[in-house]
Amino acid sequence: MLVSGISLWMSAALAYHAGVAISHWRPALSVYTPAAQVPVRFRAETLGQLLVQSLQQPWLALIILGLAVGLLVYPRVLLWGWALLTSLGFGLVLSEYWAKLLLAASPTPFDRADPLFGQDIGFYVFRLPALELLSYWAMGLTLLGLLSVVLVYLLAGDSLSEGKFLGWSLPQLRHLCGLGGVLMLAIALAHWLNRYGLLYSTSGVAYGAGFTNVHVRLPIHSILAVAALVLGVILLWQAIASHRWRAVPAVSATPLRGAAASLPNRGFVSRTAATPGLPPSASQSRSRVPSAPEDSALSLRGWRSREERIAEYAQWSGAAVDLPLRPGPGAEETVALLPRRVPPLFWGPMLHLAVAAIATTLIPFVVQSFVVQPNELALETPYIQRTIALTRDAFNLQVIQDDIFDPQTNLTLEDLQANNLTIDNIRLWDSRPLLETNRQLQRIRPYYEFPDADLDRYQLPTTQGTIGLRQVLIAARELDYSGVPADAQTWVNQHLIYTHGYGFTVSPVNTADEGGLPVYFIEGVEQIVNDPRILDLLPTDNPRIYFGELTNNFVLTRTRALELDYPSGGENVYNTYSGSGGIPIGSYWRRLLFARHLNDWRMLFSDQLTGESQLLYRRNIVKRVQAIAPFLRFDHDPYPVAVELDEKISNADSPPSSLYWIIDAYTTSDRYPYSDPRNNDFNYIRNSVKIVVDAYNGSVTFYIADPSDPMIQSWSRLLPQMFRPFDSMPPALRSHIRYPQDYYQVQSNQLMTYHMTDPQIFYNREDEWREPNEIYANESQIVAPYYLITKLPIADAEEFVLLRLFTPSQRTNLIGWLAARSDGENYGKVLLYRFPKQRLIFGPEQIEARINQDPLISQQISLWNRQGSQAIQGNLLVIPVEDSLLYVEPLYLQAEQNRLPTLTRVIVAYGNRIVMAETLQQALDAIFAEAPVDGTPADSTVEANPEAPPNGTIVRPLPETGVEGALP
Repeated sequence: MLVSGISLWMSAALAYHAGVAISHWRPALSVYTPAAQVPVRFRAETLGQLLVQSLQQPWLALIILGLAVGLLVYPRVLLWGWALLTSLGFGLVLSEYWAKLLLAASPTPFDRADPLFGQDIGFYVFRLPALELLSYWAMGLTLLGLLSVVLVYLLAGDSLSEGKFLGWSLPQLRHLCGLGGVLMLAIALAHWLNRYGLLYSTSGVAYGAGFTNVHVRLPIHSILAVAALVLGVILLWQAIASHRWRAVPAVSATPLRGAAASLPNRGFVSRTAATPGLPPSASQSRSRVPSAPEDSALSLRGWRSREERIAEYAQWSGAAVDLPLRPGPGAEETVALLPRRVPPLFWGPMLHLAVAAIATTLIPFVVQSFVVQPNELALETPYIQRTIALTRDAFNLQVIQDDIFDPQTNLTLEDLQANNLTIDNIRLWDSRPLLETNRQLQRIRPYYEFPDADLDRYQLPTTQGTIGLRQVLIAARELDYSGVPADAQTWVNQHLIYTHGYGFTVSPVNTADEGGLPVYFIEGVEQIVNDPRILDLLPTDNPRIYFGELTNNFVLTRTRALELDYPSGGENVYNTYSGSGGIPIGSYWRRLLFARHLNDWRMLFSDQLTGESQLLYRRNIVKRVQAIAPFLRFDHDPYPVAVELDEKISNADSPPSSLYWIIDAYTTSDRYPYSDPRNNDFNYIRNSVKIVVDAYNGSVTFYIADPSDPMIQSWSRLLPQMFRPFDSMPPALRSHIRYPQDYYQVQSNQLMTYHMTDPQIFYNREDEWREPNEIYANESQIVAPYYLITKLPIADAEEFVLLRLFTPSQRTNLIGWLAARSDGENYGKVLLYRFPKQRLIFGPEQIEARINQDPLISQQISLWNRQGSQAIQGNLLVIPVEDSLLYVEPLYLQAEQNRLPTLTRVIVAYGNRIVMAETLQQALDAIFAEAPVDGTPADSTVEANPEAPPNGTIVRPLPETGVEGALP
């Protein structure tokens, strides 16, 4: 049973660590997960998890049982093999955490201490992951090592083939004591680190160490750590203190006769010959086992008889030894010797394991159930306050300015004219319909593609004819090789001819032509502009895209084959790359090296390459920056910027590019104490880095956007030549940075819960928020954050902001909105505006319901849908104007056969009125021409003619209500 149990335990441990190693396998060494958690140490709970997995996946149970049987049959062969594989597996796991080890070697203090242990938070972010990794490594190796040695000793010499074990030798005991001592030290370290792990507990009412963790689990882990440390020292002392180990003469067993044979068969006969100090009378009444002559050779062999071993153990430990009677040959009884006292190697760790299992599960459960839960709010309040404070700090919520926004209904046409920059930049074109239109009208050839359309702002001609701030959608025209006809997809075309995309489109977000199609500032593959002034505002000299979002294959440039530049009419224009983004491969040895690296041997035999040829690879901009800085997280949405730089940030010999990519990067950690990660795999994040990638040359420049972040401070010390200060970014690029969407999304998700700073309100969750829903293309979806140009209540001028709406968790009215600023000195400032709770402010779901319930609007939409077209309701935008809210939703019409969306109508809601018109200006005129100027509600009896008016405008009043029950 003992051998089978050890074999099963070891097989389970091997299977677990093999699974961990496999999960850390990366085909590409540059692939790295910044927030990868340190693997959980193998422990008793792991056996339960493996049992559950085995029931769900029978193949896992077969693997574990097969390993267990194999270890019993071929122990040495399998243990040698598993020792090699385990070492490789642990090395693979350690290699995954090189970034954590580097940070541990160069920590930066956060200048803030955790409230439980008083340690600087930098200890948890930088040092604790390295210590946990050390603990995982030490526990895994020592446990597997000890089990392997025990199994080898038990199976050696075929001692178990007859169902008996001959015993331990002194060298074996010393060996096992040493391994056991190291294991107990590893367990002590694990328990000590478990104390810090309580700061990330999810067992309480709030994230982090609660009452039970602080008052029960923390002392238990401290005591268990000290006890394991003491046991480890004792075992190591027994292993290395050579004066405790005395050479013992060999002892042999002899048949018992006489008095011993006549004793009652009660199972044991005491032996006194090996137990000094007993009186002679006791010796005379009991059987003796003669020992070897004093001058005999000392028996120090690894495997001897059981009697010899127990005699040695008796002299080593000073313990009395019992001799059980067993049937021998004939009528005689033979003696098999067993020690009466089990070595501390077995009892100490086993007792510690049993106490740890009970103390860490049963006692906390009892305290939580019978002490904490009946008084939860009173006992947990201090710990809820810690969670709120540190979560807000970790996600940078504490810098958000909080204010009240009380919307009014007294907006006039004069107010709109005073805010014409806001009105002229209301987004009527969503990225999805614009992309669909671009793909049909601006692709030019099937091998061009628009992967995305991004919102930005530029100084461009306005509707008044002046140069001013315009919100635009910019889309890069990239090369998609999968669009090349199948018959033309040759190696030469893929790597030498079709090498790059060309150009971009720029369109205002609020304008459509007479047919409902978008108007372009820049369009066509030849970069046609509709206003000569744009040539001075947007560069179009070198719009070639060698590095982008779709450039996933390598290309060879400066070859004998000309590269396709762009199609012009019925002909193609060709070009030769003259940038600095290539690697020279003119020599044969360089070609051989990269042919092996890229696993493409055809470049060795191509006669198109010359001595000047260059290789461009890792051209996908996201993969490119990941390969350079795998320790950073990257925003999902790189966006193009068309600017002309006064000073070049790349090679001076290369022609200037007209297009650059900006990528936001983040530093993250999952070890910020008391910080609640919610649905994230990290609980600390900062937008610390802005990355600029040249679309032509591929040069990558890292700028530190948040120098106060301790994590980026550590990385900048480790890699001093990699990061540049934010002030060194060219002004032309700096004017296009924006508050990143992913960062904003994480912060706003946290804010839905952690705007509640009162512990009692937080405990009751009585003021939790959620994101509202909207109707898009007849389907309900979450209202995503959106960029817009508006003037905030605290600002003097319009600016580019990122906005998100909030509603109560169980209701549909608006409760607040969050604005992140992106321009100039205000970059990074975030404002939270709450609506008065006693007032009811229409939410997007309520406005959508009113739109779909309006008989005239719904009738018109239904009519379009029946005529072979599809009416698509676009994003519903809530626009702050002065101290009011304006609701705007575009309506697109798309044919079922030819899916070309056109802007057909604009729906505007304000106060208690709703309007659908052909243009935004018509809708605003229809609302505010009849809107009262004194702030009183408009007459709810005013309706448009049921017949469609000549200008296509439909005006309907929204019902007045001051209570939620009247709303849908």
